[in-house]
Amino acid sequence: MHEACCRLAPLGRIPSIIASTDGDTVVDAQWLAGIIAEIAAGADAVGGRILIQPQDRRMLDPVTRSLYLYDIGYWHWATRLEALLDPLEHDPYPRHHQHFGASLAVTCEAYLRAGGLPASEILEDVAFYEALLRVDARIRHSPAVRVFTSGRRHGRTRCGLSSQLQEWSQQSDPRFWLVESARFLETWFRLRVTLRRLWRSRHVGCDSCSAELHLVAEIMQMSPAALIEQVAATPTFGVLAEQLHLRRHIILQLLQETGLEDTRQAMQGLRARVHSFHSPRSALRLENTVRTHPNGTRTAARPECAAA
Repeated sequence: MHEACCRLAPLGRIPSIIASTDGDTVVDAQWLAGIIAEIAAGADAVGGRILIQPQDRRMLDPVTRSLYLYDIGYWHWATRLEALLDPLEHDPYPRHHQHFGASLAVTCEAYLRAGGLPASEILEDVAFYEALLRVDARIRHSPAVRVFTSGRRHGRTRCGLSSQLQEWSQQSDPRFWLVESARFLETWFRLRVTLRRLWRSRHVGCDSCSAELHLVAEIMQMSPAALIEQVAATPTFGVLAEQLHLRRHIILQLLQETGLEDTRQAMQGLRARVHSFHSPRSALRLENTVRTHPNGTRTAARPECAAA
């Protein structure tokens, strides 16, 4: 990717696009066309949908295949809930959750702004995605950009799809595979929205969101005044969001649970929450997610209590 950037940058063409895939991956016939279209529409980077080749998927053992399909369903509903709670103009629904090396494209300008591909022994694509987030790059998770990759269980790295499939194959029952619960994800999305609102209003004051300000300050482990100062001094929202993300354990303390459920249960919870927002009585408000008890302690409300 760095070599591609070095060759493209001197040409002065805007945009110049670096597109990445893997050696065991077959790109869709419209892969490049889809990437170019998303960049032309304003994206700085494009994560493509990564699917296992059909013939390889048929060869998976029943437990691995079940977990793979549950994983697809889980992320489908998680992404739908995220799009409802935290809609992004540059990444509208329908969108997906993948932004990995098997299908990842970025403009030279965004590549350089993010500091290039991080020097990481493993998961350098994830580290690069996080670097793009820190500079508020417009990342599009495009369903129109697709690739089909190998279903092999033994890859060249310790982390990746192959190691994930290998781990799934060692499970005795799909119900025992744990993921983040619907309740946790909803709380996380709402907190991120609150922080985004604070950051966008940093130059006009935060009086209108004082209750939300106190909650985020509590999770960030600082006073509201200190949080306002930090928000005002932080040039990108991505840096703030990363700091909030590092304090996810405090969110779990508010929820008073581990934040984990088996994949099927979590998927059902996410689907129920998405459907509830189509009700006329549904309200997307953070106050309904976190309750203040008479004794002053705070806990997150159950998902069924989050609608007005």
